[in-house]
Amino acid sequence: MKLYEQYVMGEGSKEAIVDARPAKEQAEAELNRAIADKVAYEKQYRVFCKLLKVSRKEIPLNEIVDCIEQIMVDIDRRTVVKWAK
Repeated sequence: MKLYEQYVMGEGSKEAIVDARPAKEQAEAELNRAIADKVAYEKQYRVFCKLLKVSRKEIPLNEIVDCIEQIMVDIDRRTVVKWAK
């Protein structure tokens, strides 16, 4: 943006704007990737908070059934929960 403002004011060249374009596009791609990661982490955090509330018995277990993909019991009678992604 700064280069464009300089160009409009007659202080910069069009070539400088063209040369800066790949760096701008790379920065945009990294920003979009970071935003997507943030959205995914926020979703995981919301699920984690819900599971934590269930473990504290603040909300009933039936409210997290959609988070559970499969429940298995080992030979040792140990319960293993496979969480939905």
